[in-house]
Amino acid sequence: MKSYYTPPKNQQFFQSYHRLTPTLRLMGYLAQVITALAEMGISYRLILSSVQEVFPEHAVPAAIFGAVAVTVFLEVGLRKFLPYSFRAILYRRFSGLHLLITVPVLLITVALVVALGYLSVQGSHEIVRQIAPDPQVIPEDPILLRSEDDRENALTLWRSDSALLEQQFLSLQRGVEARYRRKIERNPDAGAQQAVEIGLLERKKTDALLDAGRRRDERLAQIAADRREALERVSVSNQSAAEAVSVRTDRYGGGLAWFTLIAMGVFIFSIGIEEVHRKGSGMTEVVVPGYYSFSPGLVGELRWAVENRLNYRLRAKIREFEALTPLLEELENEPAKVNKTPEMPVYLNAKPCRKCGKPYLERTTWQLFCSKKCRLSFHETKHGRPYLPHKLYRARQHNMNGKKLALELFEG
Repeated sequence: MKSYYTPPKNQQFFQSYHRLTPTLRLMGYLAQVITALAEMGISYRLILSSVQEVFPEHAVPAAIFGAVAVTVFLEVGLRKFLPYSFRAILYRRFSGLHLLITVPVLLITVALVVALGYLSVQGSHEIVRQIAPDPQVIPEDPILLRSEDDRENALTLWRSDSALLEQQFLSLQRGVEARYRRKIERNPDAGAQQAVEIGLLERKKTDALLDAGRRRDERLAQIAADRREALERVSVSNQSAAEAVSVRTDRYGGGLAWFTLIAMGVFIFSIGIEEVHRKGSGMTEVVVPGYYSFSPGLVGELRWAVENRLNYRLRAKIREFEALTPLLEELENEPAKVNKTPEMPVYLNAKPCRKCGKPYLERTTWQLFCSKKCRLSFHETKHGRPYLPHKLYRARQHNMNGKKLALELFEG
């Protein structure tokens, strides 16, 4: 259908804001683009996080399609419902049947505005969060690797010191035994003195090993403390970097959120001011139905034509099949007779054959005979010779002319 606005009746009001409304209309479209980008950002993230848990391989296409569908739903809905909401208020359509349309239109418009504002704000933060650089994080792996190397070095040093002490005290013990070997041979009581000295060496060895173990534990404790201190410094530094990035993201995200809210306000007021301008100028929208405005759609027309064509053909086949059946009334009224030659059945819409006179059901409008046999017999009676197909007749004529010419040449 064709629609247009009538010329303005209040020229003074129309001229006052004539140059304002086109600019507002353009700003309204640009504002919709801005809010649409924010909506697509948050819709994409929400749908992606939901679908990725169930169908991870289809998460990205589903998120893209869902984000586009949500954005089109909100933006197109507001573009259509906002003008009718303003017209309902300007023209006070709150009575009769207008009320049944005005209330749902206003409710849907409010719901769309709230959803648009929420998605715009959240989407602004999400977009800034996605494009913001990651914080400069100090890795903890080098600290852990260095601590592990220091621990292994301390343990290796302790093992080597312990082995050296064992060898030293073993050498001292063998020296004591060698020194007391001859004394024991001359005086067996000297073995007691040897045992005392060996026991003293064992106590010294034990004290030396304990001292080496204590130094090992102190070294390992120092290594663990250094590792904890280094990890705490790294954690504090990383947390500070993350907080700085978060603060910067919130600041820019908040700014973009306010910008999207302003864009949404511009979009709403652009439509409202345009409707007020039309109302004040006395311009009304006129809808002119076309020839096909209230006709069925192309798909409906095609389906209706196909159904009618199928009905026509199938019903014609049914009538043709029904015509081949004898009349039921004649069969019921005919008395049963023994050894009676059955008569030819009477068909619906039957025609008599031009040759034998029997009734038949015509298959075409130009059919004159009940069968091919009657048609050929009628042709032979009428022309005095059997019917020959055109190709066979031409071939026979050609052969006869050839034989006649050959006979004339032979006799000549």
